[in-house]
Amino acid sequence: MTTITLQVPDQLARRIAPLQAQLPQLLAHTLDLYAPEESPQPKKYSLTEEIINFLASRPTTEQIIDFKVSSSTQQRLDALLEKKSSGKITPAEIVEYNAYRQVNHIFILLKAQTRASLLNSDKQ
Repeated sequence: MTTITLQVPDQLARRIAPLQAQLPQLLAHTLDLYAPEESPQPKKYSLTEEIINFLASRPTTEQIIDFKVSSSTQQRLDALLEKKSSGKITPAEIVEYNAYRQVNHIFILLKAQTRASLLNSDKQ
C-alpha cells in the first residue's frame, strides 16, 4: 500500500479527521466520479433506464404516482443497501448506489409535484 501525504487547510483537516478510516474508499469514489479518462462513457444503471423508458412512454399523472421499479432493479438496490450497511461495498458499487439515490430522489420529487398538481386541478 502506498502512503500519500497531503497539505490541506485546517478546516478541511477537521472535516476529514472523523472519516480517516474511510479515506481510501472516499478517494476511490471521487476518482470514479471525476476521472472521465478512465470511463469515457457514463455507466448505465437499470433504475435510470427504467425511469427514462417510463417517462418516454408519456405516462398519465396516475401512472407517475403509482410507478414502482421492477423486481430485478429493487433486488439490486436491496443488495447494494445490504453491502453498504455491512461495509462490504466496492468503490464502483458506491458510484452505482449514489446514482440510484440521485435518480430516486428526483423521481420522489416528480411524484410529489405530480400529486400536488393533481390535487390543485381537482380543487378547480
